[in-house]
Formats: sequence, C-alpha cells, structure tokens
Amino acid sequence: MKSPVVSVDLYATLCELAGAKRPDGQEGVSMMPALTGGEALRKAAFAELKPRRAGNIGWWQMARMGRWKYVKIDDTEERLYDLEADPNELKPAEDAKALEEMRALHRKWLEATPK
Repeated sequence: MKSPVVSVDLYATLCELAGAKRPDGQEGVSMMPALTGGEALRKAAFAELKPRRAGNIGWWQMARMGRWKYVKIDDTEERLYDLEADPNELKPAEDAKALEEMRALHRKWLEATPK
C-alpha cells in the first residue's frame, strides 16, 4: 500500500471490517479501499507529540508526503528526510526546494488544525 496512514485510520478500518458503526466525530479513514487496490487514503500524513515529562526532546511535529518527511522540534530545529534514499532517517536531506514545499505543507496543516 503506497498511502500514508495515521493511527486513527486503524480504528476506522477495524470498524469497517467488523461491520460496526463508528461513533460520531471519530477521526480517521478506513484503509480498506487502499488495502484492496483502490485509491490512496490521502497524499500526506501529519503527527505531533507534546512532551509529558522531563527529558523528552520537546514538542515534535511531522509532515509526510511522498518520499519526504519533515520534522520540526520546539520551533527551533527542523529536519528533512528523503525516505527513499534514507528509510532509516540517519542523515537529514539537503534539498532546499523539497524543504520549502514541506514547510508550506506543515504550515497549512497547522493553520487548519484546531488549537
């Protein structure tokens, strides 16, 4: 399957497999169409992690689209990974055009996300 998914998609998929109705307002999209050869679920996926205890790396946000993964930490550090060339994310990529595109995608997601 060549479609980014997020963890909330798993619940939606299990509900569809079980024939169960999802609760109103439940986020996520069933992965069944993509798993059975249909259309991709989405073009991009986003995630964030807020620190809960001392020692965490900080507020972490991620945008993933195609081969690129953009990571932003505490508004002070950002990284771009080329997941085709470096699937283990060992070395940040140096591609100014891709970095700017992923920054813009990330900003658009932040603007659309309720605070």
